[in-house]
Parts: sequence; structure tokens; C-alpha cells
Amino acid sequence: MSKFTHVVPYVVLFVGMSIASAAESPATSASLFQPREAVTPYEFIKEVLETHPALMAAHARVDASRTTANGHDRPIYNPEMELRYENDRTNSNLSDMRLELRQTIDWFNKRSANTKYQQANLNQAESRFLATKKHVAVDVLRALVDVLTIGEKVRISKQQLELVETFLSTEKRRLKVGDAGLVAVDLAELALAEVHARFVSADLERRDAEQRLRVASRLQPGIWPQLPTELPLLSEDVLVEPFIDQLPEVQMAQASRTKAERRVRLEDTMRRPDPTLGSEFEYSREDGVTAILTMSIDLPVRNSFNYRVDAARQNETAATFELEDVRVQSAMTADAAARNYRASAKAWRDWQDHTQGRLASGVDRLARQRQVGDISATNYLLQLKQRLDTYLAGVELLQHAWKDWVYWLEATGRWEAWLLDDHARRNGPAR
Repeated sequence: MSKFTHVVPYVVLFVGMSIASAAESPATSASLFQPREAVTPYEFIKEVLETHPALMAAHARVDASRTTANGHDRPIYNPEMELRYENDRTNSNLSDMRLELRQTIDWFNKRSANTKYQQANLNQAESRFLATKKHVAVDVLRALVDVLTIGEKVRISKQQLELVETFLSTEKRRLKVGDAGLVAVDLAELALAEVHARFVSADLERRDAEQRLRVASRLQPGIWPQLPTELPLLSEDVLVEPFIDQLPEVQMAQASRTKAERRVRLEDTMRRPDPTLGSEFEYSREDGVTAILTMSIDLPVRNSFNYRVDAARQNETAATFELEDVRVQSAMTADAAARNYRASAKAWRDWQDHTQGRLASGVDRLARQRQVGDISATNYLLQLKQRLDTYLAGVELLQHAWKDWVYWLEATGRWEAWLLDDHARRNGPAR
């Protein structure tokens, strides 16, 4: 049995331990961290990503960018044709016809520059799609951790409520036969009011967490997926640098830098005038057919549009610094995430080592001592509260550890690989 699964017997024992030997409820006999008939987190998030509107919108933007990029990989100038016909009504012999054909030549290869720029824009849209995908998945994972761990708090609060209710009933019976005083009953009623308020508060917190998960996932499943039964291991020698350049945020910044670089080339080519070649064919009854070849070109003497190139270079410089900033920030975030997770996971395992077997046996021992009158009602309620509060503190440590793990997955972009590994351990490789 792993360290993690030691939580389960604590929960089960708490339910069955009461002074009057209350029956255990089937609904509270299983831990939220035990596998049930539910999809794995990988299957659940896969369904989320297939139907999430934010992903659909991001995918549509990628398709639009791809269509734009394909459209710009075509000639940018179409030929022009002009046909004129003149007829003198006073003299039928005087009629002219003129045909003009013109074609602008892409002398500076504007088509190639524009195509490369639009391809960089497509790369940026694809990176933005991956960033949105990661954001949705991580938000769902983080909300799932809250639902499961807060649900565990609700379970413990309910068990504490049942124990105090049983204690109050027993003290009232003892009061009737003269074995207990009114003070013990009063203390039990006050303790019941406290634990009931705590249970209601935890249940409201659970409902809020479930609502956040529904909003994040845009789904309303009957059973939420279950977390693995063990906290993942993260060795001390894991390097974060190999993950940084694979992050969608870094790829998006890289695409922005490439896009800015290609914008410089595009502006430089677009400011250069291209020549237009033409041919004119004129027919008249008097002169017959006359052919004329023409060439025209704009003269950039009043405005060379160099300012556009300068502005594009400045944007390229800004994008370069932004890329470096994103890389540094991502590396620092991933390093901090690794340290935080190792610390919180160690705190959770230390809690397990210190409390293993003590919490459940302590509650059982308290019940027997109170039955034979070895401890007072005040002492019983205080020690019961201390033990159950200790368990709730452990659940909070576990919640913190899982959140730090999700933070690590977000900082390194390893969320999908981890989900696939977890799914493979449970059900074999994903299809």
C-alpha cells in the first residue's frame, strides 16, 4: 500500500467510530482519491478540449490565418485590359478602336515577402491555439483538484458532525439516568452547533468549487474524474531548460519575433515601386493598325516611405526583447514551481509519517474512555476536535501539493504528457 492510500482507512474508520456504534453510510465509505467507475483525467480533459468554445474559436482563427497565408502565395498583380471604340456619326469613315494591355511586374518579389510574413502570422496563430489549449486544460485540472480535496473536507466534517450528534444523544440519555450533568449536554450542543456550521461552510465551498469546474470545463458530468492515488515524484535533478522552448507562450513570442523580422523585409519591398509594362494597339480606317509599347513606374521622390521600414525595425527590436523576457520569466517560473512542489509534497508525506495510524485509533480510544468515564466531556470534545482538525490540515496539505503539481505542469507544459502517462498506467496507452 502506498503512502497516499493511508488516507483511505482514516476516512472509513472515522465514519464507523461513534459512542453508540452508528452505522456506516455507503456514500461516505469510499475516498474521493480511490478509483471509481469514472473517466480518467486524460479522458475528461480530452472531452473538454474537443468541445470547449475557446478552443473552437482559436482553431477557427488558425484556419483563417492559413487561408490568408495560402491566398498571399499567389501573384499580387493582375493584368489590365482597356478597350476603346470611337465612331464619328457625321462621318462613318472616321472610327477608331484602341486596345491597351498592361501588366505590373513584381520586380522586388513582394509576393515572396508577403507570403513569408503571412506564414509567420499563421505560426503565431497556431502557437496562440496551443497556449489557449494549455490554459483551458490547466484551469480544469486546478478546478478538479479543488473539487476533490474540498469534497474530502466535506466528508470529514460530516463524520465529525455524526460523532458529535451521537455524543450528544448519549449524554442526554446519561443525563436522564443521572450519569451525566447538564454541563456536558450544554457543551455537546455547543460543539454540535460549531461542527454543523463547519460542515455547512465546507459543503458550500464544495458547491462553489464544482461550479468553477463546470464553468472551466463547460461540462456537467455525473461523476468527476479521479486523481491518481499517489502524488507524482519530481526528482531533484530535473532540468527545466529543455521544456522552455517548447512552451506555447515562448513559441508565440518566437513567432511574434519572426513576424516582426519579416515585416521589415515586407515594408522594404512594398515601398519600392514596380514597373508596369504595356502594349497599345490602335486601329483606324485611315492609318490601319498601330502598335505601341509602354513602360511606367512611380518615382519615389516626394515620399520614399522609409519611415515604415524604420518603424518595422523598431518593432523587431521590441519583439526580440520580449522573447528574451518571456524565456527568462518562463525559466524562473518553472524553477519556482519545481521547488514549491517538492516542498509541499514533502510536507504532505511528513504529515502522513507523523499521523499514520494515530488519528483513527485515537478517536476509537477516546470513545471507549468516555464510555467508562475516564475523561470528561470537555476533554473528549477537545481531543476529538484536535484529531479531526489534524486530519483536515492534512487534506489541506494534500490540496496544496496537487495545486503545486498543476502549477509545475503549467510552467513546463508537461500537462498533456503527464495525463497520458497517468492514463496509460490505469488503462494502457491512449488511442
